[in-house]
Amino acid sequence: MDISRRGFLKAGVGAGLAAMRLGMLASAEEVEKRVVAEGSGVRRRNLLFIMSDQHRGDALSCEKHPVVRTPMLDRLAGEGVRFSHTYCQSPLCVPSRACSMTGRYVHLNRCYSNACRLPEEEYTWAEFLRDEGYTTVSVGKTHGIDDGLEVTHQSNAGSYPSGASAYNNKRTGLVYGTSPAAADDFYDARIADAAIEQMKRFKGEGKPWALFVGIFSPHPPLWPPKPYDTMYDPDEMAVPLFELSDLDT
Repeated sequence: MDISRRGFLKAGVGAGLAAMRLGMLASAEEVEKRVVAEGSGVRRRNLLFIMSDQHRGDALSCEKHPVVRTPMLDRLAGEGVRFSHTYCQSPLCVPSRACSMTGRYVHLNRCYSNACRLPEEEYTWAEFLRDEGYTTVSVGKTHGIDDGLEVTHQSNAGSYPSGASAYNNKRTGLVYGTSPAAADDFYDARIADAAIEQMKRFKGEGKPWALFVGIFSPHPPLWPPKPYDTMYDPDEMAVPLFELSDLDT
């Protein structure tokens, strides 16, 4: 049977999205029942996507990392579905995000570098949900891959010292340190607070919603606020094993 990609999205987005990201904690049986019952008056679930940036898949205590402690992520993993054999489709930020938004490989969505944007004919999960009556909003970082999302921005002012940036910090010497911001006013805390406020606005609108929350950390610059700046002893952190041949696989 021939099926278009839009048709595939319409057939599978209910189950796929329900299992993809944090916040969707329904059992597989419940998800299946809701997909089968499409159009039968079943209340559509709201969707919350949380994406951290440059976060290694094994940097979680639920993955038995010997040092890293992630109790909240562990809780979500324990109550939901953890995809332990899922891999990024690109080592670059924008192409990886493009794959996540479209469900298509880099060579198919043609987003090869951090300077690109999705071609107009690509169809994202956010566009599908918007077309199905969802309110679709993003809070935090999207790196420009936000087709189908109403984008809101949060300021990172005061979270990093002057001169620190996401790139080229070796040139300035501002590679890592302690943020000048308090923990509850750090960039990622502002993003989380904005997400909470956005969900409060959703409440009472009477429409299903999908909220994408883009957490900036642990992407450089590496300037965590107190007390997290001393949470780990650098001497206890093993350098990940790397072989030049890893680039071939």
